[in-house]
Amino acid sequence: MVKLLNLAIAFLIIQAIMGVLILTTDKLIWSIAATSRAYPLIGLVIVDLSLGGFLFLKRKLVWLPIFIWALIRLLLQFGDLLAAPSFYNEPLERSLPLFANYLFNPLDSQGIMYGNLWGIPSIPINIMLIMYILLIVVSLKARK
Repeated sequence: MVKLLNLAIAFLIIQAIMGVLILTTDKLIWSIAATSRAYPLIGLVIVDLSLGGFLFLKRKLVWLPIFIWALIRLLLQFGDLLAAPSFYNEPLERSLPLFANYLFNPLDSQGIMYGNLWGIPSIPINIMLIMYILLIVVSLKARK
């Protein structure tokens, strides 16, 4: 159980670090719609760190909130794609593939066009997706 707690804490910290990395390196998140993109990400990072602290309670009750949070974060990440029209001023059917490529494809050059470093924000986002899935798996295993 302690091993699972330590893994979950590490996954939450990695998620938070990736969120901070996006906040500090992704120029697009601040330039287009900071109030709908950057500020919520700040809140998500705070919750990640808070839940990491919550895990230090080492009680079985912590796993349900962790599971729910990881599932919410996973759904939010993919739901983020619905914001594509606000970034490209195009209908969803045309902007969705572009935005998905920007968010998830580390080989895409769109980020560089916006002044980002190569692989930003896609590499941190992909790492976060892996952390969400790992948190779901760990929390399910811990609840058994």
